[in-house]
Amino acid sequence: MVWSYNSVRIYVDKEAGGGKQIMPILQPLAGGSVVQFYGWETATKQISGLIVGATDLATLLGLKETATGYVLNSPEGALGSFYLKDIKYNRLPIVYQTMNTTAPLTCESPVYSVELDLQPV
Repeated sequence: MVWSYNSVRIYVDKEAGGGKQIMPILQPLAGGSVVQFYGWETATKQISGLIVGATDLATLLGLKETATGYVLNSPEGALGSFYLKDIKYNRLPIVYQTMNTTAPLTCESPVYSVELDLQPV
């Protein structure tokens, strides 16, 4: 599936998410646990997939320094605006790619595996 984050095409193969409640638990010496609720953290989203071309990789790496939210689009439509909290990437040993050959990309463009950790705006 082709997704996009700030117009960078990402061929997503995994989508995950999560969130948690802020809940300190006190353990008194002479009794049961005492639980207090202080709210919750906004759910985050993690996506992993492939991108084609060094330019798209450089664009994604630059987004983590902007403190700006960008729209994440999936085949189902816009999923909302997210900050890029973390990015990890690896260049794959691919000799010939046919996922994206729109100019200026070619069949010999580099392919990267990326993992994005996104925080909702």
